[in-house]
Amino acid sequence: MSIKALSLIRTVAFDFSNPIIEILSPLKDSIVNTKRPEIRLSLTDLYATNSGINESSIHLRVNNQIINDFDYSRAGRYYYIKYTPKTELSEGKNNVSVDLEDNSGRQNSVSWSFFVN
Repeated sequence: MSIKALSLIRTVAFDFSNPIIEILSPLKDSIVNTKRPEIRLSLTDLYATNSGINESSIHLRVNNQIINDFDYSRAGRYYYIKYTPKTELSEGKNNVSVDLEDNSGRQNSVSWSFFVN
């Protein structure tokens, strides 16, 4: 009688960090000279191959209006959001917020303002 041993090696990665949101433009408290500035963000998750950004969880708001038609792309573990308002923004202070979660349920959000001159 022979006994065969089965060898199983499994790599497990744990996601202990929230996704990262980086504001690319317009920067916080900056002044822009256009009423339709391009709003751009970079998103990443430290364990993108294990968890990654839950794409359906990304919520972008401009002046408390939910934006559903932003451009979204991915390059490696980085995700990019780009949005140009369809109508002109008001002169003065404008507010942007984004919230999201990764595929393991860890969340992050960021809010900032910029000024239209």
